[in-house]
Amino acid sequence: MIKPTASKFSTAIVVITLYVSFLHNTIAQKKALSTKEPAYLISIGGKKTFAEDFKYVYEKNNNSTDEKYSDKSLRDYLELYTRFRLKVMDAEKMGLDTTSAFKTEFETYRKQLATPYLTEKKATDGLVKEAYERMKSEVRASHILFAVSQEADPLDTLKAYSKAIEIRKKLISGEDFIALAKKISEDPSATNNGGDLGYFTALQMVYPFENAAFNLPVGEVSMPVRSKFGYHLIKVLDKRASKGEVKVAHIMVQAFQNMPKADSITLYKKAKEIYTKAKAGEEWKSLCSQFSDDQGSKASGGELPFFSTGLIGVPVFENTAFSLANPGDIAEPVLSPYGWHIIKMIEKKSLLPFSELESTLKQKVNRDQRSELNNVYFIERIRKENQLVEKPKNLDIALVAFDSSILKAKWSDAKVRSRDRSLVLFTIANIPYAADAFYNYALLNQSPKTKISPNYHGKLLYQDFMEKSLMDYEEANLGKKYKDYSLLTSEYRDGILLFQLMDKKVWSKAIDDSAGIQNFYNTKKNSYMWEQRVNVQIFNCATEAIRNQVKEKLKSGVVELTSTKFNDILFKTNTFTLDESAMSKLVVPKDILLKNPKMKLEITAYADKSELKSDSKIAVKRANEIKKYLIANNVDSTKLILKSIVSAASQGNITDRTKAGLKLFTTSVKELEKEFNSNQALNLQITEGKFQKHDNEIIDSVEPKVGEFNIEKNNRFILLKILSIEEPRAKYLNECKGLVISDYQNKLEEDWINSLKQEYKINVNEFELKKLIKP
Repeated sequence: MIKPTASKFSTAIVVITLYVSFLHNTIAQKKALSTKEPAYLISIGGKKTFAEDFKYVYEKNNNSTDEKYSDKSLRDYLELYTRFRLKVMDAEKMGLDTTSAFKTEFETYRKQLATPYLTEKKATDGLVKEAYERMKSEVRASHILFAVSQEADPLDTLKAYSKAIEIRKKLISGEDFIALAKKISEDPSATNNGGDLGYFTALQMVYPFENAAFNLPVGEVSMPVRSKFGYHLIKVLDKRASKGEVKVAHIMVQAFQNMPKADSITLYKKAKEIYTKAKAGEEWKSLCSQFSDDQGSKASGGELPFFSTGLIGVPVFENTAFSLANPGDIAEPVLSPYGWHIIKMIEKKSLLPFSELESTLKQKVNRDQRSELNNVYFIERIRKENQLVEKPKNLDIALVAFDSSILKAKWSDAKVRSRDRSLVLFTIANIPYAADAFYNYALLNQSPKTKISPNYHGKLLYQDFMEKSLMDYEEANLGKKYKDYSLLTSEYRDGILLFQLMDKKVWSKAIDDSAGIQNFYNTKKNSYMWEQRVNVQIFNCATEAIRNQVKEKLKSGVVELTSTKFNDILFKTNTFTLDESAMSKLVVPKDILLKNPKMKLEITAYADKSELKSDSKIAVKRANEIKKYLIANNVDSTKLILKSIVSAASQGNITDRTKAGLKLFTTSVKELEKEFNSNQALNLQITEGKFQKHDNEIIDSVEPKVGEFNIEKNNRFILLKILSIEEPRAKYLNECKGLVISDYQNKLEEDWINSLKQEYKINVNEFELKKLIKP
């Protein structure tokens, strides 16, 4: 394989961490101590791996294998394991485990591995089930917010609460909720919506708000509900069943933000035309196959998996999908950040079973405010397990050190008495935590606060310090508590080492070794073959008339771009020199010629009959003057086509007979698309390239020989031009370099493994291996 990026590796590690941490079971549950060393399964370079440890990694990686614990399965995996251990030993020999980069990365992953163990699983499970039950319905509610900070002083909190109680009394007595919300709510949106938040379900509001709304009967007003925003008075307006899930198909016309307006309009027209065709009954899969830019779904007719509200994360797409009532209904094009979508309803169904949503819900719960509740339960448990004992009297003394400067984040511990620094504030497993450590924590974590007393701010800092100390102690001792955590951290340590060494020995080495790649390719080039290929142009036309027009355009070898117009270059009578006005008109065609190598410019210069008396070549000179100007501005002379015409009659405006006209041509047939699609976006689609058999069904429908073919397919009229046929041949290196590099990396890895097997003695305990085999 070609070297993966670090970001991809990091993402994979995180995913594996979450998966393994939550799903696998502990392999050893408080095994009884034994004075006898367990039997080893394999010894590599004198380092033994015991059967139980091998069984752990084997189980984790062969959980769903039908032939698990067969002789072949065990031996195959033992070979993979041996190769892995050899690489890790080589990395240790090179000292990669002592580098600062390794230590930093390993510490990051160690903390990620620890996360699932630093939570209250029972509490999480309960919150996940609660969220699922609530997802079966949706609540519409209004609220009035009385803003108050989470860290506000108790007196300020009491004021906000008291104000909320007063307003609740008014609401209970019959005052209008909407009017009061617009008048006094501190939610800025209330002035427009009267506090109405619309419908929502679980995991869409902060947890305390959600909790109150789901437990409140319709029409009632809650007691003040505290969230991180302040106090809420909530009135439930309605409750209804959830929308469940929907399955749709879509055709996407890709568009980009900030694209030119003209291009945006063109793409909308294309989407609108596709929609019109779909509504008129044209086959959906055919339209999708031809016109959708969503490469991931077009082959399946644009079908997407079932999704519920919020799952896709594109509100306009989801809202449109759920608004479709019946299978087969098609919505008008809607614009998302990805482009225009024509959406077709396929099926609706109710909420998925809990077993299918559990994993996703667990992740959402861990990111939600519910996690704070989980943390409360977890802290309470480890307080008991780790025997935390607080010293309230010593804390009261320690808090005296905080004055008003702590509210400005300018507090210093310079004036703290040394005897106060030694005060023990709490113990964890009989280990004392002194005030000095607390003061250091406060110095680093103080932040500006308002509407709070120094003493109360100190108490908040102490609470954070105490909980952090407790968590740090728990994390530091996870390896003693959980055997599976110890094995996982060891596994991730080895994995990081392996990644670094593979980069050094295989991935980067192969990519950077140009000579080695070339030599490898030279010896293996017949392994990289093209089958017979045809070089084609495919003109997919909406009508037969358009196909005939395309044929006419192609006869000359160049195509006039009639949609691009230039102003005439005007000359005074009997002159051929360019004035400033003429040169300014040549700037645009000059830039087009410089930017596009396939463009050509036809220059047609005119002369009046009366001018020929003084200069019979004046028309030619006018054309040449324009040519000289463009060449002087770096335009290739081969891109210029000159013509000269003498006017047949001296009638009308003289400037029409003393001018030069400009026409733009191109050798690129792709430009025909712009010409023919200027009014109808789907008139013409052009495909060019070289194709092997089975690459393109249109090409496969005719005999592979040079020539033109007229084909009718899916109500389209197709002109297929086979320009040439290439017989089978070995691919050039630049045509298969990615594959060559991947194969070269495999060779480097095999050579490396073979050398390590020579360096390190390997012994397999056949007796122990056979004990693992199950019939």
